[in-house]
Amino acid sequence: MLQSRKLTRPARVDMHVHSKYSEHPSEWFLKRLGAKESYTDPETVYSMAKDRGMDFVTITDHNRIQGALMLAENHPDDTFTGVEFTTYFPEDGCKIHLLVYGLDQDEFDEIQRIRNNIYHLRSYIGERRLAHSVAHATYPVNGMLEIHHLEKLMLMFNSFEGLNGGRNKVNNSTWTRVLESLDETRLEDLRRKHRLEPWGSTPWIKSLTGGSDDHAGLFIGQTCTLAEASSPKEFLEEIRSGQGQCQGRSNDYQSLVFTVYKIAYEFSREKPSNSSRNLFSSLTEYIFEKRDFRLKEKLFLRRLASSRGRQARLYRIINNLIEDMKVHRDQPMQKKLDLLYTRIAELSDEFVLALVHSVKKDVNDGDLVGFITNASASIPGVFLLLPFFTAVRDMFSNKNLLDGLSREYLGPCTDRKDMRLLWFTDTFTDMNGVSVTLDKVSRIASRENPGFRIVTALTGEERVHTQNDNVVSLPFIDSFTIPGYEKYVLKVPSILKSLDLISKFEPDRVYISTPGPVGLTGLLIARLMNIEAVGIYHTDYAKQVTKIVSDESVNDIIEGFIKWFYSCFDEVRVPTYEYMGILDHRGYEFKKVAKFNRGIDTRVFSPESSAEPPLDASIVSGAFPVLVYTGRVSRDKDLDVALDGYNRRLLEEYPGSRFIIAGEGPYLEELRSRWSECKNVVFLGKVPNKELPGLYSIADIFVFPSESDTFGMSVLEAQASGVPALVSSVGGPSEIIEDGITGLIARAGDVEDWAQKMMEMTELIIRDPDAYGHMRKRARERVISNYDWDRVYESLFAGGEMAAV
Repeated sequence: MLQSRKLTRPARVDMHVHSKYSEHPSEWFLKRLGAKESYTDPETVYSMAKDRGMDFVTITDHNRIQGALMLAENHPDDTFTGVEFTTYFPEDGCKIHLLVYGLDQDEFDEIQRIRNNIYHLRSYIGERRLAHSVAHATYPVNGMLEIHHLEKLMLMFNSFEGLNGGRNKVNNSTWTRVLESLDETRLEDLRRKHRLEPWGSTPWIKSLTGGSDDHAGLFIGQTCTLAEASSPKEFLEEIRSGQGQCQGRSNDYQSLVFTVYKIAYEFSREKPSNSSRNLFSSLTEYIFEKRDFRLKEKLFLRRLASSRGRQARLYRIINNLIEDMKVHRDQPMQKKLDLLYTRIAELSDEFVLALVHSVKKDVNDGDLVGFITNASASIPGVFLLLPFFTAVRDMFSNKNLLDGLSREYLGPCTDRKDMRLLWFTDTFTDMNGVSVTLDKVSRIASRENPGFRIVTALTGEERVHTQNDNVVSLPFIDSFTIPGYEKYVLKVPSILKSLDLISKFEPDRVYISTPGPVGLTGLLIARLMNIEAVGIYHTDYAKQVTKIVSDESVNDIIEGFIKWFYSCFDEVRVPTYEYMGILDHRGYEFKKVAKFNRGIDTRVFSPESSAEPPLDASIVSGAFPVLVYTGRVSRDKDLDVALDGYNRRLLEEYPGSRFIIAGEGPYLEELRSRWSECKNVVFLGKVPNKELPGLYSIADIFVFPSESDTFGMSVLEAQASGVPALVSSVGGPSEIIEDGITGLIARAGDVEDWAQKMMEMTELIIRDPDAYGHMRKRARERVISNYDWDRVYESLFAGGEMAAV
């Protein structure tokens, strides 16, 4: 429960601010530099706080009181002392930061002596009636913080930071809601559990303070505490009485990075050897201190920006940043930092783009030296990205702790509608099983889960044709195709712009379908944000490559990459038991593997479909039997096996038969040329999804020889349409059909067996039409029973059927 009181004329104080007297920094980058935690002078803190509407001012340096005493001496009427003490749970060494206010030098000295034991510290400040507040309680200062530590803090203290300007909104809001949930019964349970006496007569009622936790002079006064008071003494008494309230901003990872940039700049400015200004220091002065560029620097930048090549593009971006700052010079710091982030994102994109171009050109040309040279030139781009990556990790480092705390005190999130789910995919507008599945999932999600989004990268034209409000398109900097998949265009997202977009969405879980640039971006963000990541093994890329590329070294590289990619997930979902076994055989971590079903709209794919066949009626008029294949036309689909099997027996014995192939792909023209003399083999090219039911309506047998498909959406469509299927013994499709009941299974790669099974199916149609009719009926019934979309959707997000461990 929280203390609640309406304030009429509150005084405002930023109760968490650092000055140059703070001790060593906790941020990794500043530690490596050897920089201090802050370089802000106490008088600067005072003037900025007053300019931003603070009635009283304090400084809370880490384990130091010099700055606060200096301020109190120079401004006795509107300041009070403060220190952020580091204290420890003696039983395990877990660090806690405790803000203490209104203390003198003697009290500071005594706290310094006893602060290694939080229990002794708590007793002392209680005896001295010192105003205090537990700082950023859910932040694991030394990585040891667990829920039982927080429970002990709830017993030992009644005042906490409810709004820390250095932590993000999730940290602040989760902790505040937990404190608000406390009642007398809960506190009594905690007392018994931890054998600690709570503080005060109503320890379940907590009060909140707020402070910017500013280290760089950027956000002073933008987060503060409110209390009814006309003097510092009255203000501190209100805090001791639990009457404080908090308001202001929470932090984000961008602001954390710019704080580090500012401190690093001030560190470099203090170094005695740094007598000349470089571009970095000039830019930093221009952004943070409103100092203008010198004429010589302006002319230098303009000359470079007017040249050609990547170097010129980089300097044009810097020039644009200078112009942005000139226009927005008097805007709030947050506005300027947003502009700065945009320009840094553009700079990093330039370096990433150079690396992508090198991969496309140098690797393709076999120029290893060129690739290494260009990759080395992209290293500055990596250094631009790294501070943002480390800042995101820092912001979300305690997500598991917060999730556990929420479950324990606020209850588990049992309603999926409250979850924010993102599904990353490199393919969405293409006509393939992955795209069809995702489109259907997203449309069901539009009514079942408002927080669901498909994340991909779309061109402007693709956005126009994508009639789906659940799609988020990442900004991308380049696109390319890969050999054998020329129809699929992969886009390379802008990393920092994508990170900004996704972090604002604050997802609870991400699903990733493809190991392309979009999938890799999703995986990177999930790992940085400490989010549960589920990999969907739609496609056996490693096996497909072996069908297309004969170079074993290339195949090994691809297989190694795919295995690494899926090893990074918390869980891997596979559409069939067949492929669960295959992944186990390949050495995937089997306990992570779970099964999920794919689904189909049986109202669309039905024997009663009224859709017209997408071909000239004369082609199939009087033809028997009609064999149909739908899907991608590539070597990995093993169409040669099926066609050779057809040519071996069925074509000769049934010259009126037809083998219809619907689809496009890199092998289409070669296959069409090979069978150009055979009028019985018909190539339709790409057939829109809405016309497929009409094609299935004329089929007697559906043929799907692929060994590399993890599922086989086309097989499911045909079966739902009441068409018996002939599939390979290897791969996911063999699990969709029931051998001898809804179709037949032929030995993978065995042309003779395929020929034999085609004949068996044809002869069944002639010899026993009732049995064939029953097979058609059972095919559809099996699909309706096992592949209903609503059930598939439910199981997909509730959790797959995990592998037995």
